[in-house]
Amino acid sequence: MSARTTKGERRPNTVVARDLPEDAHVAYVTDAEGNLGYLRRVLSATRGVSFSASCDSASAAVCSERIILEENCFLVFGGDVVDKFTEDIQLVKILLQAHRDYPGRVFFILGNRDVNKLRFMSELDEQVKGTTIEVYWDSNAKSYASYLESKQLQDTKVNQLKWMLECTMGCAETFEFRRTELAKLSAEEHSTEVTDTQVLESFRKSVNPSHGDPWMLNFIERGQFALRLGPYLFVHGALLSRNVGKLPHSDEIVSDLDTWLAGFDSFLQTHIAAYRENPLFQEDGTRNGEAILDYVVPRGGHDRTIVYADYTVDGNATPLDSSVVAYLQQNSVSVVVSGHKPHGDCPTVIRHSLENGDSVIAITCDTSYSKFSSPDRRGNVFAAVECHFGHVEVHGELLSGVTHRYQLHWKKDAEFEPFSLIGRQLQDDSWVKTVLMKDPPDQPVVLAGKGEGFKMNIRELGVDETRAQLK
Repeated sequence: MSARTTKGERRPNTVVARDLPEDAHVAYVTDAEGNLGYLRRVLSATRGVSFSASCDSASAAVCSERIILEENCFLVFGGDVVDKFTEDIQLVKILLQAHRDYPGRVFFILGNRDVNKLRFMSELDEQVKGTTIEVYWDSNAKSYASYLESKQLQDTKVNQLKWMLECTMGCAETFEFRRTELAKLSAEEHSTEVTDTQVLESFRKSVNPSHGDPWMLNFIERGQFALRLGPYLFVHGALLSRNVGKLPHSDEIVSDLDTWLAGFDSFLQTHIAAYRENPLFQEDGTRNGEAILDYVVPRGGHDRTIVYADYTVDGNATPLDSSVVAYLQQNSVSVVVSGHKPHGDCPTVIRHSLENGDSVIAITCDTSYSKFSSPDRRGNVFAAVECHFGHVEVHGELLSGVTHRYQLHWKKDAEFEPFSLIGRQLQDDSWVKTVLMKDPPDQPVVLAGKGEGFKMNIRELGVDETRAQLK
């Protein structure tokens, strides 16, 4: 299997850590998963961000609109950009355009749904048998042979791709979503006019270094596993005792945060550069990029992954580990911002109180399973997250249509009720999630939630009642 030549854009140097100016703020959105409408909804509700009506290019396949950032605004996309709706290509290209327009101010945190697309080039190569692919990270995954038998299908690359999407990537509808998007971008009236082969080639070309527009590879190449902006640390998954300070290849804890992040970037750049040289399986069965593919699966990176990790047990949030709090304190990080794990129709906040009364905070913002009955599984739900120099502002709309809003302060002197209750755990193990915007405004109502799998059991409480039930 021959090496491939490389074309297209090359990866620029990545900023892994920088200070946040006092007059600046970060617009954060995560887990859009192919839903451009969700990205618009979140960013349009975020100060300092707007959308232009069109791009310089006349082709909708290149970019249909542009993100506009005001001078003091940064943008962090938190990972999982594709898979669950009909606008993967458009969404990625709009984000890539913003990355070009605002160098050093737009950042992509890589999620498992992003990096695992590098599998397409090697595993869908004509010389590779689908039956030889092992899904070692998921013992419950249906094998390719069983998939073909259960659906009475022939062994073809199209069917292998459908198996990969459904049984190894958790996105059974993505093949047809891509057909719909290709039809739209080519101005076809009916998605059935796009052939199975065209859909297959779309997935392969998206990460093919020799193709003129490997848009998904370009996104991955410009991404990173973690980013520090001032007192904020952005990751896709979570910081846990088993991964904090650890690089994929070592159990040693890197005590300095910025050095740790630089190590991640070196790891990522090295393996992407090798992938660009040859993305196919080699004669000995190995492939370039395998280390980063392994890092984003369950228990990946020798169980050190910060990508496929979350703060929940049986669907409910758990307190931050003391080793994580100590590491963050040591490195002057007050807030960890992440996505990855769906947790109801608004972000979940976990607040750890320090001895001096200040807090270390984790906020996890994936709301992608808010409404299973909706085609995009979100419905009207959104949450705009703005990270300012001394506080976080969150506001949005719940599935019920009720708006919610709060501020998070990590300095004791800046806190005030009811916002100081956000992120506290109650005696029934539920967590205070947000403040509802209801009348009368002088009698605030908070929303508490306890997760159970992907279900969120919620209840409304007054401030006094909440305070009385704190753990």
